[in-house]
Amino acid sequence: MTASYMEPLIMRGKPDPRPSFFYAIDLEDRIHPDHPLRPIKAVVDAILTELVPLFDAAYASTGRPGMPPGVLLKALVLQCLYSVHSER
Repeated sequence: MTASYMEPLIMRGKPDPRPSFFYAIDLEDRIHPDHPLRPIKAVVDAILTELVPLFDAAYASTGRPGMPPGVLLKALVLQCLYSVHSER
């Protein structure tokens, strides 16, 4: 069984499950099924899943958890696609 990039080790951080807590609607329902980012997201998710062994090797097993690398890389992809010039 292959590990998903969404199943991080302690040091790689965990995806935040709380967004549904802040919204009364599901955000996925607000995005059209034929939106151009949906196939891009599927490709990026597949690539990040292939990178799990590299992420495992790069992060220590002890210490304070960080941001999941998959989340950070997806944010950079969106910045590139939408020409956002800041990385803050």
